[in-house]
Amino acid sequence: MNQNRITTILLAGFILIGLIVCGVVGYLNDSGRVSLTKAKADDFMATDTPAAIDLVYCSSPASLCIISFGQDNAGNMLIVIRNKIPGLDEFYAKLDPAKPSNLYPCQKVQFASDIYYCLGSLIPDGTMVTMRVYSKSDDQLIASGRIPVSTIATPTPNKTPTKAATSTIASEPTGTMPPSATQTSQAYPNP
Repeated sequence: MNQNRITTILLAGFILIGLIVCGVVGYLNDSGRVSLTKAKADDFMATDTPAAIDLVYCSSPASLCIISFGQDNAGNMLIVIRNKIPGLDEFYAKLDPAKPSNLYPCQKVQFASDIYYCLGSLIPDGTMVTMRVYSKSDDQLIASGRIPVSTIATPTPNKTPTKAATSTIASEPTGTMPPSATQTSQAYPNP
């Protein structure tokens, strides 16, 4: 009987040790549990917001930029934006100063994967605005910039002429324009 009792105690001990080991392994591998170091890193990330992208006209490659400003038939301001940020499908823009509302909801253009348009209050041509783009899901600032509203033409960066272009223009006789500098004026449609 003594031998039977020792066997039972050993069996119960092995089962208890197995349960404890399984419990510890399960506790350490629990995906719902957050470790203390990870919790501190997540808290730091939540309070530390990343810097916003500089919002500019699309004269150079950018992940988010303005293609143009315009006006629709109903008299609304139309802003065309190129968005190459993965995962940013829904966003809106705020323009200051803009009256009566500074909120411009943006929608994807059906025929292009990275072109969006935003509609809102009309702003006079030539006005300097501060434009901010926010994601709809969490109202996080994505891009920001001070931009001139130009519905007539999209501003382009000033480029200095290259040496070759300067020498071609300088070598032309005085009083005439090089063939590349002449302008033609034609009405559309051409009769």
